[in-house]
Amino acid sequence: MSERHPRNIYTNLLMSYIRHYFHIVFSTKYRQPLISQKIEKTVYHLIYSQIMKYQGYVHRINGMPDHIHILASFPPKYPHSEVIKIIKQETSKNIKSLGIIPSWNGWEEGYASFSCSYREVETIKNYIINQKKHHSTIGFADEYKAWLTENGIHDDIPYM
Repeated sequence: MSERHPRNIYTNLLMSYIRHYFHIVFSTKYRQPLISQKIEKTVYHLIYSQIMKYQGYVHRINGMPDHIHILASFPPKYPHSEVIKIIKQETSKNIKSLGIIPSWNGWEEGYASFSCSYREVETIKNYIINQKKHHSTIGFADEYKAWLTENGIHDDIPYM
């Protein structure tokens, strides 16, 4: 009888498991308020479709006429910075080709992306869901500065 190794209860812990949650924010070029309520669902669907091409999972998308919030997860085989770049490029092309925003100039060059823990997911989802209510009391610039500060970026907010 061949000798068998006893099953190690920690065997499964040796496997890699990675899940990243990213709160991503980007704005329209020059922060123009171009995404009306009439077409916002179409814009969100275009973003959703691009994320799905990279086997991502969209937890929530919402925004304002001049910026978008996304809470998403991507598999680690795709660098999220590359995925965000492609999402912005492809959705911009689609918005232009569909003609849903006649004066479309694209997205602003940069973006913000903050990682968050599983415990924060519901809070961030609710924050994204309530964008319109939230922005009735605070403007985008103040909101953005607050995120940067909360995430340890203090050098006179050079990203505005």
